[in-house]
Amino acid sequence: MMGYSYRPGESPVMCFNSAKSWQTKWYEDKHYTVNPGASDGSECFNGNLYGIADYDSASAETVIIKIQNTDSEADHYINFNRVAGINTGTPEGKNQVLVTTAGAEGNGYAPSTLVAKLGANGSYQVNVRGIPMVVRVESFASSFAYARVIVSEEGEDCGPPEPTKQPTLPP
Repeated sequence: MMGYSYRPGESPVMCFNSAKSWQTKWYEDKHYTVNPGASDGSECFNGNLYGIADYDSASAETVIIKIQNTDSEADHYINFNRVAGINTGTPEGKNQVLVTTAGAEGNGYAPSTLVAKLGANGSYQVNVRGIPMVVRVESFASSFAYARVIVSEEGEDCGPPEPTKQPTLPP
């Protein structure tokens, strides 16, 4: 949608898709990059994804997620297309998590393509460097305040590993 214009008075109130929003760097302080295969904690995302309209909210820590693909210029961008505020006129994917792909590492012009519209319990899989990465929508908060999203290898939960239990002594 970037670059398209409407006549005054005809324009819907909507935002750019996640790939184009990443490119503009408007919400850069609330971007999150998933690096498949990493082991530093950036290999997955497990948290709340907020809509662009909620960017100014203190609780909105993440508004766009990028799945980094170092073997290709094409990366995947994920956003929650919440119908609110500056996004009330969005014509497609209302209150859904959208997955868009685009090239140029999100740093320059490249066509973008919407590849998935996900509702609650929806998922989308993409292979990145031979790693099956899954975007999974766990749920939406009441009134669609945010989407609970996991982006991980094979759709597994991510986060700190469970602590090892101490062995029990024999009686």
